[in-house]
Formats: sequence, structure tokens, C-alpha cells
Amino acid sequence: MRKHSLMRRGLLAGTVLVAGGGALIAGAIPAGASNSSVTAAGSFTTFDVMNALFPASLNNTTPGKAGTMIKADLYCTAGANITAPNGSSAGKDALKAEELAGITAQGCITFARSSSPPKKGTSHTSVNFDYYAYALDGVAPMVGTDANAKRDQITSTPATWVTLTVTDMRHIYHCDAGYLQFGGTGAGGANLKTAFPNGTGGTIFRLWPQTGSGTRSVYKDILGFTPAVAATKGSCANPATTSFTVTGTPKVNEENTESGIIFSGHVANAIYIYSAGKFAQEWNTPATFGPTKKNSVSTTTTGNFIRTNPTTTVFGPLLANVHNTSTNGSTDFVTFTTSTGYALNASVITEGNEWYSHVLSNTGPAKTSSAPVAGVRYIYNVADDHLPSYNGAKMMIGFDNQSNGAKSVLCDPTGTIKNTTPVSKVANVIRAQGFIPLARTGGPTGANAAHSTCREFAGNNYPGKAAAAKHWTP
Repeated sequence: MRKHSLMRRGLLAGTVLVAGGGALIAGAIPAGASNSSVTAAGSFTTFDVMNALFPASLNNTTPGKAGTMIKADLYCTAGANITAPNGSSAGKDALKAEELAGITAQGCITFARSSSPPKKGTSHTSVNFDYYAYALDGVAPMVGTDANAKRDQITSTPATWVTLTVTDMRHIYHCDAGYLQFGGTGAGGANLKTAFPNGTGGTIFRLWPQTGSGTRSVYKDILGFTPAVAATKGSCANPATTSFTVTGTPKVNEENTESGIIFSGHVANAIYIYSAGKFAQEWNTPATFGPTKKNSVSTTTTGNFIRTNPTTTVFGPLLANVHNTSTNGSTDFVTFTTSTGYALNASVITEGNEWYSHVLSNTGPAKTSSAPVAGVRYIYNVADDHLPSYNGAKMMIGFDNQSNGAKSVLCDPTGTIKNTTPVSKVANVIRAQGFIPLARTGGPTGANAAHSTCREFAGNNYPGKAAAAKHWTP
């Protein structure tokens, strides 16, 4: 049994503030030492939900923001002024880099936010990583505003979704014959014309998420190739577009309402890969993503994310989820209710459908998953047991994966979040942020011996294929 007390400079020597100001006391603070700053970096998909979960006790770095200050504290004694890592891979790379850093630069990042899983064969992980899944999301294709007017109107009942298969998506992003245009002669073109009734019948404009995006990583695994590089662009004239320009300023396709799916001349026929949970969170949060926030774009102007009166500078909602075979039927990743707007469909986005848990072998590529629907994924926080910040990370976002193991607030079925609003259950906060919280039972065998609301995946293995749990006794 592995135990990681990290007494040398670990959090056992200090106090970690959790849950909006609550404290989990691990020991007396040494004379002259400061409390530990808990800092997270990485995924944009999970940035807002982590803000909501820990509004007062987490230094949650904004992806890509220059001049981000990592506070000097008990571990990261020198502090750091950096450009915050942008994307799941970038966050995990920064956490991994601390393993070889000088002693004053270890523990500067307490944990990484990640919407991509642990997996072998990638540089963006470490055998020292400890992944904690805490919610479910779905990754699906999205289309431009004009592609389906019925679903653009939040007051309208969503139209019947068309069924697309993983094979269809591979053909579309490979530009294979019959999949080049909306309404083309092949099965893909015909399906896309049905799905996007306002499509012009022209060439499908393929967009692809930025380098480092967890969403990009997941859909690369599903397709089995990266459409944005020349070597695997297939029959496409050019690789899938990962960036665009607004008033002369280059921008990458980020997982927010500035994602490049919206620009003139391509709106009707654009297709893009997007987080269903992030979409629901943005659509349902007008105070942040509303008509005065300047957070959607065209090639010439910055527009507004207007929910009730879409224009050519506003997102269209998600396409149907994509099925692994043609016999899986057609069900939605995202549903609409008059009381809450858009929400994830909890009957489809389930642990039983999680893509990586169904990979056919531990060494097989992720495209071999037998999950009935493509793109259901866990979202994670990642700790590193090589670093002095490991205990602090685990106290906030993890649990001890053994019978009666200790649980953090995030992983406790009774966990509550204290902030400026009345005390809320963790599950309700996660749900309000667009994602689906996990139950205390379920998931792959061995991932939750403590009956927590998280799942632990050790090292660099797919969920469900992980090595032995990393036990931890503070």
C-alpha cells in the first residue's frame, strides 16, 4: 500500500482553506511560515465550475492570462509571475514540470484542471499524477448560427436530432467523398443537410479546438486522428482551422464564446467540437455571457451572446450526440426546459456510457471504445504525489481510495460550499454549472472504494484500467 504523507514540506505542516473559507486543519503552522496558497491551472472547460465550487479559497488561474501571479507561500517560496497555462494539456505540463524544478518552484501549482483523461502514450501525463474525476460532460459537434434556426431560439422546442455515427464524423473530418458538403450525395452530406436545414449546401467548414484543449484531445481519440495537421487532413484541401482573425488580431478556437465557429461566410456550414456542459453553462449564465459582454465574434466585429434573438455573431446550439454504431438510436446530449434553459441529458451522459471506460484493452487506442455514444467523459482535477502540494490538493479535490477513506469536501456526498449565497450542496453547484455530478456508487471497478462522489485514476492509465489506488494517510 502506497502512502504519501510528504512530511518534508507537505501540507501537514500548515492549514488549507477549503469550501469558501472552511478550514481543514492538518497541524500547527510553523513559526514564521504563511498559510499555503492553493492554486489551480489548466482547462478552460472546468475553470468556471471550480470558481463556483471554491469561490474564496482557490487561486484559480485564468487560462492564457499573462502576468498571473502564483503567490509565494510555504512551498513555492519565490512565487511566480507567469502566463497561466491554457488548456488541460498545458496545465498538466506545468504541473509535471515542477517535478524537476528547483525546491523553491515546487508546489507553485497545487493541482491541474483537466477535461482529458490519464492515458499512456502521451507526454501530458506522469506516473506521479493522481486523477480525480468529479463530474461528467459530453463532447459533441456544434454548428453555426444559421445551421438550425429552431434550436437557436431558446423559446422553441428543439427539433428532432439526426443520428450521426463515429464513422460519419471520421468521414466528415477526413473530407471523404460524399461528406464534403451539406446536402452532398453521400450519407454524411445527406445527414448533415437534415441536421442543419438552413445549411447552404456548400462545403462543410471544419473547425478544430486549439492545441492543448482537453476537448480536442478527447475528439482526437474518438476520430483516431487530428484533422488540424497536414499529415492527417485526409482529402481536405487544408487542415481543419484552429484559429481565426478578428479586426486583424489572431485568435485561437478556444472553448468559450470566442471559438471561431462564428465568422462571416462560414456560419451556416461550420462544424466545431465543443463541451456540452460548457455550452449549457454559458447559455444559462447571461450575467457572464450576456448581451453586453462582448464575447462572441465575427471576422470584423465583437458581438454578443444573445439567448433569445440570435444573429450571425451568436452561437447555435449543439448537434445531436454521435453514436458508435448506426443501431444506437438518436438521443440528445443537451435538453431544453423552460425553467432552466439548457441542461445535460442525464439519461445519456452517464458513467455507463463514459468513452474511456470502454476502451477494449489497456494498450488499445481510445478509438477502439465500445461505448454506445461518443464523447461522454469525466472531468478531473489532477494532483502530483511527487510534489509538496500533494496533500493540499488531495484535501481539496481528492479522497483516500480505501474503505472508510477520508474525503475532501468536493468528494464527500454531504459536502457543502459556503460563499456569498446560502450554503449549497456540491452536487447542486456542479449541476448549476452545466455538468452532471457523480453519485457515491458507480464507475469503474476499484475507482471508488470509499463511496465518495469522485473517482480516482492513478498514473497514466485510461479510466477503468488504472493501477492500484494511491492511498494517503494524513
